[in-house]
Amino acid sequence: MKIKSILLIVFSALMLILLLTNLAPVEFRLLFWKVQMPMIIYTVITLLIGFSIGITTGMIMTRKESQAVSAPEDKSSAD
Repeated sequence: MKIKSILLIVFSALMLILLLTNLAPVEFRLLFWKVQMPMIIYTVITLLIGFSIGITTGMIMTRKESQAVSAPEDKSSAD
């Protein structure tokens, strides 16, 4: 098994334990709103937002790197 697969399995198991032990309702405030929901839902939403930001950032960085490699550089010299 690759190290990434092992880390993914360990992280997933830890997140499952964390989610199943946090079922109590929590309240959080966002500006003028008060929202009350179970901690498990709040944690899942936070994880999905973080995962989405990480994937999007990775895709943008990969795209910029591939454009920089494929774009010809202007090497005109005025000799």
